[in-house]
Amino acid sequence: MNRGSAIRRSEAVALLATVLSVSWQWTVVHTAFQGNWTALFCAGDRFSRPPEIQDREYVFDGSAGYDGQFYQLIAHDPLLQRHYDGFIDAPRLRYRRILMPGLACLLVGGRPGSIDAAYIAVCWLFVGLGTFCLAQLAADAGRSVWWGLLFLITPATLMALDRMTVDIALTALAAASLLAARKRRWLLLWIALAGAMLSRETGVLAIVAVALWLARQGKFRLAAALSSSVLPAIAWYVFVQRHTAGDYSTSGFRFVSPFFAVLTLPLDPGRIPLIFRIATVAAVAGLLWAAIRSVALAVQDRFQGLETLLCFFFAALVLLFQNDSIWGDPDGFPRIYSPLLVCLIAATWRKKFGQTLASFAMVACPMCLQSAGRLAGAFLGPLIRH
Repeated sequence: MNRGSAIRRSEAVALLATVLSVSWQWTVVHTAFQGNWTALFCAGDRFSRPPEIQDREYVFDGSAGYDGQFYQLIAHDPLLQRHYDGFIDAPRLRYRRILMPGLACLLVGGRPGSIDAAYIAVCWLFVGLGTFCLAQLAADAGRSVWWGLLFLITPATLMALDRMTVDIALTALAAASLLAARKRRWLLLWIALAGAMLSRETGVLAIVAVALWLARQGKFRLAAALSSSVLPAIAWYVFVQRHTAGDYSTSGFRFVSPFFAVLTLPLDPGRIPLIFRIATVAAVAGLLWAAIRSVALAVQDRFQGLETLLCFFFAALVLLFQNDSIWGDPDGFPRIYSPLLVCLIAATWRKKFGQTLASFAMVACPMCLQSAGRLAGAFLGPLIRH
């Protein structure tokens, strides 16, 4: 397959992933939420909301909602001029992750009535970007571009489509960084790295990995130039620090025990909750397996390849960043650590790819079951009611 053909095929795969995403969301929204797309932000009535937003929003009764409801508010008030930070659980933490909310606001010139739609469109953009980059990486390794569709069932993607979380941005930009580095498109790599850190704080790991990768090749000037991609995030963090309060508590951080937090959750009676619990425990095991494999691959590679370096740093995050609130949430750890899965796929196209697919399937299984259940409910719910 020549280069031009691979690019066109990758674009087709990315377009297909985007169309499937739009179709899935349209089906759920129009069958379960009366066509109100704001239901995707998963706003709960246990948090107060700005009246001008709540009046037209789908709000889940008796629920605390989910993270997407806070990033929606940030998109409506990115520069803290409307004081929406008072409606956010951890404003200093949330506002640091400005990339997706900020892009949504910029896309429509700050028009309040269009920001929600723009945020959803930005989510689709990252679906397409991540799928395209993974497809291109597959083609470069001699694999079919159709493997790019793995990005569509990555936990970060599934959660973004379901609840508008921001982890999809870092996951897509990790793949974009690998592709830009392989093609030696340094400006695009700088942009991807800058965006990665503006999407989540852990994006700094991609910057460190790239700098170390280039330094080991003796390209110190290029390493320094690309390391400057951290500056936009630093400037933004300083702005957020000065204008917000209420940082994220780290009191739940402990060693080892948080891995097993999911086992302490109460189990509802019935076969479906039991199946989901088993799948969640398997996801924990799959992620730990992926992390240990990533460390081993980096050591075997002597920390030379960018793919294995990124795997190592994201694996270290999995093994060291242990918090009850993350590991006790069946929806939390799979999406947060999705960049590790994508980097491990890119690092093992040619060797032991089957093991990578197995760990990927284990981690993605709970999210896939949940998405399938949501889609089944969307189709069967109206039939049951009638």
